[in-house]
Amino acid sequence: MKHSTTKGFSFILLFLRSLNRMQEKKKDIAVALLFFALLLSVVTTYTGQGVGRIEDSIALQANISADELRSRIDSRMMTLTESDARMILMRMEMMPFRLNSQPQQVVVEDAEVAFISAVAPWVFFSFVSNTFVLFLASVFFLLLSAMHSASGYDAAVRLPLATLKMAVLLFWAFVRSLVWIPFAGPLIALWMVPRLALAPGILAAGKFGILKSVHETLRRTKGNWFRVTFVLFGLAFLSFSFLFFSIVPVSALSLLSLKLSFFLWLLLVLFMMSFQMFFLVSLCEESA
Repeated sequence: MKHSTTKGFSFILLFLRSLNRMQEKKKDIAVALLFFALLLSVVTTYTGQGVGRIEDSIALQANISADELRSRIDSRMMTLTESDARMILMRMEMMPFRLNSQPQQVVVEDAEVAFISAVAPWVFFSFVSNTFVLFLASVFFLLLSAMHSASGYDAAVRLPLATLKMAVLLFWAFVRSLVWIPFAGPLIALWMVPRLALAPGILAAGKFGILKSVHETLRRTKGNWFRVTFVLFGLAFLSFSFLFFSIVPVSALSLLSLKLSFFLWLLLVLFMMSFQMFFLVSLCEESA
């Protein structure tokens, strides 16, 4: 098959095409934004409550106020030494790895170390949970864009299997890219990441399997590294600018309600993610 020269391939064209497609599926996108934002809010709230209970328990046992405990933690983190890090790791090894709101007996001199050790499982839980939800959201928006005539329900039905496939694809792309090679990895990534960037969108379209999607993205981007890199850089710059200026309404709303401002921030982040996925699918179609 003759390789496509991807004529007409431009950032503005892809930008407009992505917006038009999002306009066609605005109801499904709005529902998904609310759903995933609520899911992230639940994880954050649950984690915050767990950390709060630990903070109250340690402050009570050490006979200090919660404000003083937070001050001591901030100070300890600023002056954390290697011996402190070893002590924290030893405590974590001795503790059962579970979300525990009742830490071991604490003395005031060691309150901050006890706090850091006790909240570590909560931090890990929060990171893994939020990463998983964001990954689910990205796969959903990819499916919604790639399935032209499908509804949000159709995309949701395909989501579990597509998520598993996408995880395998990303792992294989990571291995295939050779970015894990010591020292040379960053330089290799500079060349390979744009070459492999189309693989998720190609897989979401459903015409190719995991290995074929990687092969197809290499075929489509052959001879177009600079063009693809320029478009992806433009998307990254647009995403950064959007989120940067989104701080203004979020900060204004925080004067009224911190919870509402946080939820707005989640919606804006997810909206930008949805645009990125629609843009990626448009890029895949233009490069076919």
